[in-house]
Amino acid sequence: MTLTELRYIVALAQEGNFSRAAEHCSVSQPTLSVAIARLEADHAPLNPDSESYDPDLVELVLSKQRAMIQGEGLAPSAALSAAAKAVMARFGKAPEPVAEQKGLSAQQLADRKQEQVKKNLNTASRQPASMKGAGLDSDKGGAALTPDINSMTQEEFRALPASTLAKLRGDFV
Repeated sequence: MTLTELRYIVALAQEGNFSRAAEHCSVSQPTLSVAIARLEADHAPLNPDSESYDPDLVELVLSKQRAMIQGEGLAPSAALSAAAKAVMARFGKAPEPVAEQKGLSAQQLADRKQEQVKKNLNTASRQPASMKGAGLDSDKGGAALTPDINSMTQEEFRALPASTLAKLRGDFV
């Protein structure tokens, strides 16, 4: 915790409002909000809104602060910063909550992919031979051959998709 961050906390406590505290510290409100959020995350056991809040730890920090003010003559803000650092260093941070795993694990992903490959192969094996080329056209990724325009009628040629005509003209070379 830096003195600047401590100044932000004191200003927020005095003003009771993020906007007025930011104005008091001559910073933007988002800057103040980010600094406070970072402090709350770094010292979660000292934050009353945190799940890992420990009132006994807060009391320990405050008693250490009082002792530093009386014994060493430190300013209250410097004593609070030093007390928080000392107590948090000695007792450590609270254990991080275990986040639920989102998405698929690597094994689940591999299993799902293998199942999909089996399903695709099974579907392809059941497809009649007369339908193997159905749906393939030069404008789709599966077609490798271009149509023979010399053996087409005028009507068949006019029915070709625009992408096939562009390919025949050499537009995609």
